[in-house]
Order: sequence, then structure tokens, then C-alpha cells
Amino acid sequence: MVTRMSQPPEFEAAVRAQAAGRLAEAEALYKDILARVPDHAGALANLAVIARRAGRPSDALAYLTLAARLPDAPGEVFFNLGNLHADRGEPDRAIAALETAIVRAPELGRAHMKLGLLLHDCGRPEASIEALVRAAQLMEPNEPALSAGTAAPRAAALLWSADKWPEAIGLFKAIAAARPEEIAAHLNLGLALVQASHHLDALAAFRRVQTIDPDNSDAAAAIPNCLINTGEQEKAYQAYEAALANPATRAGTLSAYCMAILYDGARSPAEKLQVHRDLTADWRLPDPPARPTRRPGAARSLRIGYVTADFTRAHPVAQFIAPVLKAHAEMGIAQTAYLNAGFVDGTTSRMKDLVRTVNVAGWPDDHLANQIRQDGIDLLIDLSGHTRGNRLAMFAHHPAPVTASMIGYPHSTGFAAIDYLVADKETVPEALSAGCSEAILRLPHSFLCFAPPPGMPVPEGRHPEGPPVFGSLNHLPKLGPETIALWADVLKAVPHARLLLKCGAFSEGPMRERFRDRFAECGIAPGRLIFEEPQAFGEAMGAYERFDIALDPIPYNGGTTTAHALWMGVPVVTLTGGNFCGRMGRSLLAAAGCASTIAGDPDGYVAVATRLAGEVDRLRRDRRALHAAVRTSPLCDVAAYSEALAELYRSVV
Repeated sequence: MVTRMSQPPEFEAAVRAQAAGRLAEAEALYKDILARVPDHAGALANLAVIARRAGRPSDALAYLTLAARLPDAPGEVFFNLGNLHADRGEPDRAIAALETAIVRAPELGRAHMKLGLLLHDCGRPEASIEALVRAAQLMEPNEPALSAGTAAPRAAALLWSADKWPEAIGLFKAIAAARPEEIAAHLNLGLALVQASHHLDALAAFRRVQTIDPDNSDAAAAIPNCLINTGEQEKAYQAYEAALANPATRAGTLSAYCMAILYDGARSPAEKLQVHRDLTADWRLPDPPARPTRRPGAARSLRIGYVTADFTRAHPVAQFIAPVLKAHAEMGIAQTAYLNAGFVDGTTSRMKDLVRTVNVAGWPDDHLANQIRQDGIDLLIDLSGHTRGNRLAMFAHHPAPVTASMIGYPHSTGFAAIDYLVADKETVPEALSAGCSEAILRLPHSFLCFAPPPGMPVPEGRHPEGPPVFGSLNHLPKLGPETIALWADVLKAVPHARLLLKCGAFSEGPMRERFRDRFAECGIAPGRLIFEEPQAFGEAMGAYERFDIALDPIPYNGGTTTAHALWMGVPVVTLTGGNFCGRMGRSLLAAAGCASTIAGDPDGYVAVATRLAGEVDRLRRDRRALHAAVRTSPLCDVAAYSEALAELYRSVV
């Protein structure tokens, strides 16, 4: 509505009537003004608004066309004209009108937003994001689009998918403030904050959802996840267990709890497996379909299906599986990926170049299972386990003759519908086979293979001066009390050393303080700790140039971080645990030819770290040599790994 112009007295009365919803009265007053002042832009523009609301688009277009011809027509006129053209299915005219609106009124945030959405719909993503960024910067708190409608949430989601996180979060916050009772507004804000690793702020958003709807399943799963990611393990487990006890929230919490207990050093491997078995029993169907029969000759013409949510951003699953997909395609293996992701990005596009991809986000389990049956998949492989976005429950519909789990979840799924777990002799030796619900398929070296993803640097070499620096880029849930105590013992044994910790959670100041306090409780002065915030992938890998020795956490080892450290020429100290996720470090180091830094007990771990710290000058000189050795080791032999994996596939179909 146009309100700010040099006006006759009747115009202000008409504006008041329109704002109060007395549209017939306002329309009559505007027409009286036009009878005396035919070129009154404000009256023309506001009559167009009334006509559009009354379902008279032709009248609205006539009024706006007249108003737009006036030399003093404000930007609001062209904004309304752009909206009208968009309603009429005329995107080019709408874009032109909105661009004029922005020239006339550069601070009109809603014009930038509408333009950005239209540009996206017209296949101009770069220009769209530029406009939406500007909109997020300009939107006023009282903007109507924030308090109602889908435009602002859609704009925020597009900014998010383009990795414009500050602008997206700012817009999500404004929407939530304008819609205090809308569950979706607070959920979207919380999810955006989680992706940005702002878990403390996210926790407040999810608790607001729970205040509005105590049985909301999304909040019930998200709150303990935030607690895990802020280092509050015991509170997280209590929240998970409360959600599991509530029939309204149990289903949405089941997998998240399975994943969370892997970080718990107080539970035995047997207890963790039993929790997985007990909870996944919920997914059993009372009358499940029979499995498809095995296809004759399948081993000679494999059809492999992968189910994942993780072909987005720089997810480790995409990093590890991409070179295998390429190698298997070259072998003639037919492959289909069933992608359970609500958005696509550059990583998704790269993966689609490697494998036929079907986006199944939102598909019911039976629909997805039927699609897999129709595709004639011989072996269906889950790449997500109990991580976010998984479709494990769908496997209860028996969509393929044979099923397996690999790479994405370093533990038994506990689910009876999964036949095999792909591992190796280090992660699941014969003696530990009973600790898995699946039969074990063992690769000859490591359970995964590393090829440098786009943007992965090579080591430059560290400056030869300064005290030893230990480091870790593992994410915060792995930094539990057992890990902190172990690393504190290392720092006590090497009193002149420092410890660099880099992960998303340390973007929040209170989290840095929390972990300074926890190390202080173990006798480590705050000045010996270096906390770093997250960065884009290439810049984050530069952190390996700032420390000498990587420390692996317990009881859940690093996987991707260990592979990255070795590639960057940084030795890794690991402690062998009692299950898959506690033995990943052992597997990766053995495959890389670095078994000398594998420890069997905490004292041995401290001894290895102390020995390496005493050799820091040599380590700094030898970074490129370690990188070269790792690069030519079985850990990075994509061809051999891919062939061995294909042989495992053939052996079970």
C-alpha cells in the first residue's frame, strides 16, 4: 500500500479505511481523488491492491499500468505490478517491473525477495541468490511477508541451500520472531542453526517448539541431538529415553538414540548392540512381503542399489563412495542411488554424474520398496545406518534379494532386515563377529578407501620452530569425558605441548568456555588449548599445517578426519576399542602402513604420543614423505579396493 506522498486530505482517510479493512469505503475515496487528480499515483496503486484482493486482476493491471507511467511513481507501484504479472504467469514482465521497483526504491526488501524467487523459478540461480541475500539484509521486522505466507520461508531455504548461512539464519530468525506460535518457523530456525553448528541457539528454538506442542516428534529428536552436540551426554540420554517412552515421539527418536550411544564410553559393546536390536524390532512388519528371488546370473551383471541421504555438501559418505562408483561404472556394474535429501547442491550434481540417482525424499516406505523391486536390484546397500535422513525402516519391506550396510555407519545396525555388514579384519575380526547382527563381509585392507575430494590440498610442511602441537578436527560429540581425560594425560606427559581443537561447535563462545573448564578439571591450563571455528573445506584442511600429531578420540574413533590427517602428512595416534567404531583408527592406520602409532591401552596411547612429540622436528621435515607413502598405500588404492568390493558383491548375490 502506498502511504507516503504529497496527498490531499481524503487520501489519508482512504489509507486508514483500507488499513482497517473497509475496502469499499477506501475504494470510493480513492476514486473521488482520481476524479479530481487523474494522475494520483498513490490512489491508482492502492486501488490496484484492492482490485487484486477482490479478484479483479484486469482492473488491478489497468490501475497499475496508469500509475507506472507517472514520473513520480514510487517503487511500491512497480513492486505491485511485478506481483500482478507473476500472478498472470508473465515472469519476464514481472522481473522487469521488480527491477524497476528496486531502482526506484533500493531499500524495498520485499521487492528483492520477490525478484529472487522469480529468478530462481526462471533458472537463474546466481542472480536469484544475489537478490535474496539483499532481501535478507533489508527486511524490516514488520514486513508482512515475514508474518504470513510462504515467500519468506522459501527465500530462507534457498539461501540455506546456497550455503548463505548468515543471511539464511537471519531470515529464519526474523520469521520465527514474526510467527511466535508457528511450529514450522521455529523448527526451520532450529534446523538451520544445527547445520551451522550453533547447537546452543538451536536448542532454544526446539524447546520453543516443544512448548507449543509437547508431543512434537521433530523437537523430541532434535533436543537430545543438540545436547549431544554441546557435550551434555547424560542430559541427552535422559531426553532420548523420555522421547522413546512417549508413543507420539518414539519413532522419530529411535535411530538418533542408537547413533548417540556410540559416543558413550560407559556402555559395553554388547549393551550397545542390544539397544540396536531392541529398538529396530519396532520396524518389523506383521506380514512383510516376500523377498524378490535372486536373479540368475546376477554375479555376471550386477545391479547395485545404494540408499543414502548424504550426497550433499562435503559429506564423508559422498567423499568415500564417489571414486568407487566411478570405478564400478567402468567395470560395467549397473548402479542406482536412492537419495533421501530434501535439496540438491554441487555435491549432488557431481554424484549424479557418477550414478543414476532417484530422489526419494518424502516417499513412503512401501512406495520406495516397490520402486527398488521394479528396478531389479540384486544387492541393496544402506549407506546411512542410523544417521540423519536414513531409510533403514524401509528395508523391512524386503525390497531386494540381498541387503548390506557399509561406510556410513561404523557399527552393526542391529536390524534383522540387513543381511551383511561390510568391514575388514581390523574393525570386525573373527573374534568380534558375534558383536554384530549382520554377517560380516571383510575387505582385505580397510573398510573404506580414500581418494582426495575436490579442494583437498597436499601438505606444505610445518615451520620447524615451536613446541609440539597435538590436534583434532573431530566433531564435538566424540570429545566425551573419556577422550578429554586421555588427552589431558597426553598433555601432562608432554608439558610444553599444546592442543588444537577445531570443530563446528566451537563457533559458539560458550562452548569454548565449557571445554576449557572440562580440561581444567583434568589439570590442563586454558592457555594450552587452541580452539578454532569451522571453515569451508579447503581452508579447514589448512588446520593440519598448524599441528604436528593428530589424536584420535575414544570410544568412537575418527574416520574421515584420520584419512585427512594421514593425507596431509600428519601421524595419528589411535587406541584400539572393542567394536567397529572404536577400531576405525586401527583399520585406517594399518591400511596406510602406519601401525606403529596404534595403541592397545591408554598407557600405550600416551606413550606413542609422547614418543612422537619427542620426534617433532623429524615429523615436520617428513610430512611430504608420509603423504607420499599414504598416497601409494592400500588406503588410497581405489582400483584394488573397488575390485575387492565388487568381488564381495558377487559373492553374495
